[in-house]
Amino acid sequence: MSSFSDVFAIWNARRLFNPQRAAFYRDLGASLTAGAPLNGLISEYTKQDVPGISPMMSLWGEGMLAHPGSLARATTGLVTESDTIIISAAEMNPGTAGKLYQMYAANLARRKAMIRAVMLPLMLPAFTFAALVAVLFFFKLVIYADMIRAVPLKYWPAYGAFSYSVIDFSTGTGGAVVAAGVIGLFAWVAWSLNNWTGPARDWADQKILPYTLFAQMELISTVMAICSMIDAGIADTVALNKVTSNGSVWMSYQMEKIRAHTSRGKTVLTSLRDLPLPKMLAARIVVLAGEEKLADALPDLVIKSCQDETVSMVERMEVLSKFVTMACVLILMCFVAVLMFGNISFSEASRAMSSAKQMSR
Repeated sequence: MSSFSDVFAIWNARRLFNPQRAAFYRDLGASLTAGAPLNGLISEYTKQDVPGISPMMSLWGEGMLAHPGSLARATTGLVTESDTIIISAAEMNPGTAGKLYQMYAANLARRKAMIRAVMLPLMLPAFTFAALVAVLFFFKLVIYADMIRAVPLKYWPAYGAFSYSVIDFSTGTGGAVVAAGVIGLFAWVAWSLNNWTGPARDWADQKILPYTLFAQMELISTVMAICSMIDAGIADTVALNKVTSNGSVWMSYQMEKIRAHTSRGKTVLTSLRDLPLPKMLAARIVVLAGEEKLADALPDLVIKSCQDETVSMVERMEVLSKFVTMACVLILMCFVAVLMFGNISFSEASRAMSSAKQMSR
């Protein structure tokens, strides 16, 4: 295949595989726990042409031929960073690989619920903005254009002229500047989420909405992944190194905060207080980590605490989405009111033009 075909095949396989990841890793974990061979499972998925999974399994099979005995190397570039972390960790401790994959599958399902809850209040303003732009252009190019051809703008009353000026600004240079600013801000935020680090980012992770949500979601998932690896028999520092080496620039920066504590002899799970986790979750982890008798049960307790926080976050986002929906509706209603003022003023403008023509005679 050409390089373009390779890139497209990988993109398409990832696109189809992503919604099925939780189910696949759950099945993979159960199969490995039951003693099924990994290569046989991958081959069976490919032969049965399972929707959403078989294209990725075909690529995995090709990777296994190139890198026999190492699924982590075979899937490099095919799966997400978090998948790579778990796959490489499972290879380090094959005896508990099945358990690790099943725990990871449960984490993925909860993460999917978080993302779905978070995306709604973030996407509603974008949809509102797009709908508003379409409506304003329609009114300017169709309705107002006909009215101005019939009655020049100089005859319109002040509130009608104001209505048109709002539409003209929104669909002209002013609107273009605002749209460019919004798009530029969106591009910066999208890039900076995974790449911006430092003291200013630490403040943003605590105070600014997109960053706080991103930080909490990513760290909850990462802490659950680390606890899953520890619970599966992998040393906590090894689990930390896996996350650090395979994570984004921002995630590696956060993990270095933990490493600063582990270098002084502390365990990973007792070193989470410097991370921008939700306050309740951070407090619960600190309390649990302070009990020496809970050391063996700590990974499982932290996972359960993260699961509780996931449910709480989803509930908060559902409430936030209702407020965002109301705000978007209110903004649309304000612009509709402005447009209606223009329509109402047209009859007054018509009378003014008629009076002016009669007086000129």
